[in-house]
Order: sequence, then C-alpha cells, then structure tokens
Amino acid sequence: MTTDQQIGHPDIRFCRSRDGTRLAFTVCGTGRPIVMVPLHFGEDLDAPSLFNARHWVEGLSGQARVVRYDVRGCGYSDSNFEPSTLESWADDLDAIVRVFAPEPVTLLAISHGALPAARYANLHPQQVSHLIVVGGSARGRSRRGPNPALEQETRAQREAMASGWGFDQNFSAAFRRVFYSRTFPGATDAQLAEIDATMHRRWSADCLLAYSTAVWQADVSADASKLSCPSLVLHSRDDQVVPLDEGRRLAALIPGARFVTLSSAYHMLPGYDGEWPRVLAETKSFLGLADQFNDLSALTPRQIEVLRLVSKGHTDKEIARNLQLSPRTVEMHVGRALAALQCHTRAEAVRFAAERGLFSMPD
Repeated sequence: MTTDQQIGHPDIRFCRSRDGTRLAFTVCGTGRPIVMVPLHFGEDLDAPSLFNARHWVEGLSGQARVVRYDVRGCGYSDSNFEPSTLESWADDLDAIVRVFAPEPVTLLAISHGALPAARYANLHPQQVSHLIVVGGSARGRSRRGPNPALEQETRAQREAMASGWGFDQNFSAAFRRVFYSRTFPGATDAQLAEIDATMHRRWSADCLLAYSTAVWQADVSADASKLSCPSLVLHSRDDQVVPLDEGRRLAALIPGARFVTLSSAYHMLPGYDGEWPRVLAETKSFLGLADQFNDLSALTPRQIEVLRLVSKGHTDKEIARNLQLSPRTVEMHVGRALAALQCHTRAEAVRFAAERGLFSMPD
C-alpha cells in the first residue's frame, strides 16, 4: 500500500525534452504507469492537494505507478518556458513517457491537459494504452466559434495576467471571485487563498500568459478523430469552465470513446466531491484494475468514526459539530471512505460496512 509519506514527499526526478528543457516528475505506487498530463492549476509535486492530484494518487497508486510532472516554466522544471506551444507540450510528454519505454502508458488528462494528450496519442499510438479525460475539450475557447461574452472574459483574463497575475491584493481577490470560484464552486475563502498562493509560487505572469494563450488557441479535433486507443471521457454536467457540450463533442470525435456525465458543478473534480468515488470506480473498471482495498482495513480511524455516524442518520453538519470538524472536512472523509470501499453511495458504504460487522465493533 502506498504510504502518506510517499504521496506527500515523493522523490523528484528529472528528464529532458527534445529541445533540452529539463522536466521534473515524480512516481508514486507500483504497477502500470499512469501519466497525469498537467495543467496550469497544478500544485507542487511534493505537496499534492485534494483539489487536483492527491485523491488520484491515493486512489490509483495501490495498483499503478502514478506519474506527475511540472510543465516547462513551472515548478521544479526549467524556468524557461519558450516555446509554449502544443508541439512543445507534446514533446515534453514524450520525454516523460519514454522514461517508461517500451511499456505503454495510460494518459490521465484533466481539463486542458486533454490537448497535449490527444496530440501525443495521435503521434505516438504505440506508446499509449489508454486515454482518460476529465473536464476536457478538443479545442480552446478561441476555437469554439463567435461568443462575445467568452471573448470579453478572455480579454479580461489576458489583461489581468499581463498586468502581474494578481499580485495586487485587491485585484487578486476580485480575480478569484470571478475565475477560481467557477473552477471550484463552493470553495471557501481559505481554499481560494491556497490556490492563489500556489499559482503565484509556481508561475510567472509571462509564463502563465504564454501558456494560457496557447491553450485558448489550440485545436486537436483532427488528432482526436484519429485516436485508436481505448478512451474514457468524463465531464461534469454543470461545468462552468468547459461546457458539457464540449466534453460530448470530444467523446464523439474519438472512435469508440465512452462518455460519462457527472452530477457535479466542478470543472476539476476535487477529492471531496460526491462524484469522486464514482469517477475512481469508472477509472479502475476502464483500466481493469483489481480492487485491492475493498475491505474495512482500507479505512482510517477517522473515516470509520464518520461512517458510524452516517449509519445513524446524522447529517454532515451534525457530524461536524459532534467531531468538531467543518462540514467540508466531513464531506471529504465520507468521499474518501466511499473511494476506499469502492462504493458509489453512502447507503452502499453503510450497508457494506454493516455486513462486515463494523458497527458492532466497540467505539
């Protein structure tokens, strides 16, 4: 089993892209390689969070090697981000994948990580065994046809990045309300501040502007239509950043792709969202990964404590008061318990645990 130490403090390794750019990456777990194709809402390689990566690493690293890397110009990778193009990102992904050659990899692309993933899978089909896309699209916002409101928003974001990426506190707060909150609806002020601090630490204004501009102008529709690997596309029904129709369009372009609509508003599904257990189960089923932790030994003491209270009919707010936690933290523990037990609903998890005597055990 992967330990918290391995997840939170992994060894950082390096490889070089075709043009010599040094790329930082980490590997956690054992088994087949699953490469997470990064996006600008990344987090430090040595401190994955429940917003982006930690739940993926925890959920998959027991049966696979989960590979994460910093894009050029960001984090531990070389600070020189030029060129920031779809082609350079595909070259960077190739450098990471070839670390594991000749073994093919699964590409796990979240949000606009779908763009370099589709391009790479088309150029190097022998290197990709499976493709999974969550909240992605085959084209950037500037390639989706006339949309005055979206064009105005894009101009505002470009101007904001060019003027210093929110280092002015008043601007930063306004930017979070308009943009971050659409990506992570319902996030608390503390969580938004954490995202903001991470973005400032990892990105320069010039690098982020170049990266975002290239994303907005990219179109991999032709690549997607030529893919031959098994593909799974998942998309939140109420995604406010990439519309559901864009996810459907991507799935329709990829021959034989399976499309799953999620009952969520999150663009990048965090580990505490109620749909996360379903996403993890869909992913494992798609990849044919055996469920190794579908028993009570997978639960932490806190998860057991929360699940006991759920079985007694308590709401998240009541559990939070009882355990002196926040409702959001209770929701996180429930979600991670469901994922550990491979259950889709609270009722299913309670029934599973009760059948195995959890609630007859002494507190």
